[in-house]
Amino acid sequence: MALSAAGYAAMTAQLCSLANGKVVMALEGGYKPSLAAKGVQACVRALLDDPAVHRADHGGDSVVDAGAGSFSNLPQCAQETMLEVIKAHARYWPELKHSAERLVGGHISHRLEEKLHLDDGIANQRRERTSGPQRAQHQSDLAGVSGEGSQTHTEGHGALQQCRQCQKWLSKLHYSQSQLKKKRVGARMCKVCCGEDDLLDVVL
Repeated sequence: MALSAAGYAAMTAQLCSLANGKVVMALEGGYKPSLAAKGVQACVRALLDDPAVHRADHGGDSVVDAGAGSFSNLPQCAQETMLEVIKAHARYWPELKHSAERLVGGHISHRLEEKLHLDDGIANQRRERTSGPQRAQHQSDLAGVSGEGSQTHTEGHGALQQCRQCQKWLSKLHYSQSQLKKKRVGARMCKVCCGEDDLLDVVL
């Protein structure tokens, strides 16, 4: 990708406009010191709000002011990518959304609102399923489906259950059907402790 110093300056000016001047620039280095120096000089001029940087070479139009038109001229996939980036960061920088609307045009505001509200709705549903009474109900439903009831120990041991005799945490494959039917906590004994180790059909 061939970018000139003026191109970097224009991008810096657009970022300054988008973030109300709150921009941090880091110099990574370059293959050619003379070109890197020109790029740094142009970017610093943009950070210092030099009016010359805000002018495009053709027609004298402001690069920043041309943002709305240039956004609509971008390919659809590029527009979607920019919306995704704005959506991801708008939660932490509320001003970003409003500045982005000024930069790329008000016509994206509806699409951006849809994306933000849709993602908020999905996140809220996930939070509801994994916290409070809904979480307890969800875990209860899962336990009912697995047929393990309240014997399943899910904190720190996964789906393991503790044998009453040897106190080992074992999967339900290590228990006979008669033991799995016991509903009381701590009442189950593994096949080895029940003397059914010869019937153990589990590959350890």
